[in-house]
Amino acid sequence: MIFGSLRHVFSPQGLKRLAGLGGACALMLGAGNTAFSQSAQDFPNRPIRIVYPFALGSSNDTVLRMIGDRLAEKWGQPVVIESKPGASSMIATSSVANAAPDGHTLLANITLMLQNPALRSKLPYDPAALVPVTQLNLQQLPIYAHKDVPANNLAEFIELAKQQPGKLNFGSWGLGSTAHIILEQIKRTHNVDIVHVPYKGSTLVGVLGKEVDAGSGDFLAPLQHFKSGTLKILAVTGAERKPEFPDIPTLGESGVPGFDTYNWFGIYAPAGTPKEILQKISDGIQEVQADPELDRHFRENFLVTPVKSSPEHFAEVNRVDGEKWRNVIKDTGITLEN
Repeated sequence: MIFGSLRHVFSPQGLKRLAGLGGACALMLGAGNTAFSQSAQDFPNRPIRIVYPFALGSSNDTVLRMIGDRLAEKWGQPVVIESKPGASSMIATSSVANAAPDGHTLLANITLMLQNPALRSKLPYDPAALVPVTQLNLQQLPIYAHKDVPANNLAEFIELAKQQPGKLNFGSWGLGSTAHIILEQIKRTHNVDIVHVPYKGSTLVGVLGKEVDAGSGDFLAPLQHFKSGTLKILAVTGAERKPEFPDIPTLGESGVPGFDTYNWFGIYAPAGTPKEILQKISDGIQEVQADPELDRHFRENFLVTPVKSSPEHFAEVNRVDGEKWRNVIKDTGITLEN
């Protein structure tokens, strides 16, 4: 019976049928490849939603909206920025992790993407459910205090804390934030007792109102107060001093190791998004940021450094910086539960 079936297959008529099936399969595969390439070619074919995990009005929010407006002009589709704050960015991250992998729903997040998995044993999403698309910029964070605090730099603030155990406090934008990690590293390295005060958003109001003695955040919100002298910068993150403030030491120079890594802002997409679409999004953003006028505006007015990036480049940044943050967080001993 089997041999009879084989004779039938390898008969002239059977071979013709196989050839016909092979041609049909080739046509189907070709059509699939064409459809796949067209999905990237036609992208976007409806509005794009970029989910932002923080409150409106920050420098990152403003930068993102400016990029979004230009992408909308370039692609002929609206780019909607949706603010979804809360839970150290995990609410927004979860929503995008569960979105359709077609490039029309994206996440804009900061280094919390790498910090949350190192801080928490359980997450409401699988980190592997998101893939890097492109890095937008690098950022240095200021550690600052009210002008009435009797310390002009971080080393003096640490010395003041030693003299007044448990009396000074430090505001952050939430548990597990970079500001919180900085504080815990200061406390561990110098054996000082400084009270952590987590805010739901910016610490600026708290420092201006003297609710807290010091805090950290982006440069944009407190910039006018730095210039007026109401607030003073004690130190900055990053491997080198910030060019706009060359007299301000880095955390490393101030005796607080582990923060030579720059904070950054970047775009992620659901895993499974076609590579051609990831590349198109990355290329579009990079083309927008390559505008010399916009580049200058971001550097001078937002004090961020635009980055030339690609999905591969940003994936490597995530790998390298992820290892650095895991080591720093392990040193501080911070662990959080949802």
